[in-house]
Amino acid sequence: MLLERILAIGRMLDRRQNSGGPAGSGHFGWASRSAPAAQGGYASAFVASRDLSSPKAGEVVAGGRYTSEGAGAADREILEPRIVSHSRGMVVVMKPVHWEVDGRTSEGGAARLLSSFLQSALPRASCPVVHSSELDFGFVHRLDVPSSGLVLAGTSLEGLFHLKWQIAVYSLDRHYVTANQGHLSSEAREVSEKVEAPSFENTRSLTDGNGKPARTHLSLLGHFCLRSEDRGADAVGGGMEGSEQDGRRSSRGNFDVSFVAISIHTGRRHQIRAHTRHLGHPTASDPKYAPR
Repeated sequence: MLLERILAIGRMLDRRQNSGGPAGSGHFGWASRSAPAAQGGYASAFVASRDLSSPKAGEVVAGGRYTSEGAGAADREILEPRIVSHSRGMVVVMKPVHWEVDGRTSEGGAARLLSSFLQSALPRASCPVVHSSELDFGFVHRLDVPSSGLVLAGTSLEGLFHLKWQIAVYSLDRHYVTANQGHLSSEAREVSEKVEAPSFENTRSLTDGNGKPARTHLSLLGHFCLRSEDRGADAVGGGMEGSEQDGRRSSRGNFDVSFVAISIHTGRRHQIRAHTRHLGHPTASDPKYAPR
């Protein structure tokens, strides 16, 4: 079976790495080319408890959490990631908001790098892949900086190969819950528009006929209306100006919101954000994708 052969190669390279043999960067480079390509980023539980790297300038640590010093509402609390499962060369990490799932490239900006957390929690000797930028630190899929949720990574070559294989043959399901501007129609079930992701990491992805195939499944969970006096204009839509016609702000100044369960068949960069924007209901509090 092809999968067994691929995993056997991974185990062989892991043994060479552990024994001090010639499984260094050259083998990692070969592995990054030979592993099944991911579309894009479980056993005993282990929770990392060691401290992260020192705070960045302008930040203070309070009760194990990072907070940014600033003026009034600009302050934000940055939670720590945690490892929720680690077994057989694979790890599951709970990523909070304001952390970037980085790799050989990074979006830059003020977001913390999830790779630095994994490297502080997992030693190089037993988990060499998470210390290799050539292998995207083991991450097999991404989760956007403003989002939170579970992220999969390989800590050994065998584990990395296995995860990438599962993604390549669509045996891994990825599910999300999003808050979107306006009241999405219950008839919106699937978006199959192609997604064009520019080479610049901090650039918005767009639905475009020249892009790569992408498929997103949607299931409406409910319609809600947030009162502006309770949440403020920036609570939904990044302070976007609205009107009765755009379906996002009612005549009383309230904000219409939809909660949507989403699963993705492919994993293009910013796919969910691009597809929901295409529907006219971009993700809430998302200044990069909300229309202005």
